[in-house]
Amino acid sequence: MISKVLNLIKTNLLGIAVALGIITFLYEGLVKYNSSYVLTKYAAVLIVFVAIYNKYNDNLIDQKPLPKGKYDLNWGILKRYLIKRLKDMPVQILIFAVLYFVVDNKSYAYEYTGLWFLGFVEGFLGFAKRQNYLTSLAEKGLTEKQVNEQEFVKQWEENRERGLIKYCIVDGGIIAGALLSFPVSAVYYMILAQNNQKPFADGPGEMFQLIGVTYLIGAAIGLISYRITWSIKQKKYGQLIEVSH
Repeated sequence: MISKVLNLIKTNLLGIAVALGIITFLYEGLVKYNSSYVLTKYAAVLIVFVAIYNKYNDNLIDQKPLPKGKYDLNWGILKRYLIKRLKDMPVQILIFAVLYFVVDNKSYAYEYTGLWFLGFVEGFLGFAKRQNYLTSLAEKGLTEKQVNEQEFVKQWEENRERGLIKYCIVDGGIIAGALLSFPVSAVYYMILAQNNQKPFADGPGEMFQLIGVTYLIGAAIGLISYRITWSIKQKKYGQLIEVSH
């Protein structure tokens, strides 16, 4: 169950980012009438970053492996890793600039820089391991993109067998809806804090009412986003099937 939830988050990052953007926009537009839309701006930045990441990841899977036996921790793989990270540098600089010049607390920018260096070292070790994987695929005459496409077709055929209703209601409404109910609850608490009200002042009944309402809102957002996702993935599935034939 947990692995399925994590997989849903990983494969629907952009949809979750858009859902958070909608929630923050509704909160700042309908509740905080004189809002400067700070949260919405951050959500928009998050959407852009996730979109860039998805595009970068799509390009990454086309990467060709190093020759056999060259994936050890040597200068060749380090050189290739440095070139890859240099291509990623404009995005990192943009994130640092937003944290340093837009956010009031400069410590976030410094903390992000420290985490980036830790990620750089960990990424190098993972990159070396990945070269091993790519080389093993190359020996079989395959690329990572082909493997991912095969896995997508297999997984999506299972979803097609389940049908649109189960996909939207179970995955979108029940599972994703439960996840989205947390940010919806956070918006509710922000509304209470703004109006100087205490949560659950009327007793446990209000708590259960809140759980129900936030879950329904999250489920509605999940249903809509998964219905859109169904159409997008159906199109991708059709294109892959057509190419394979």
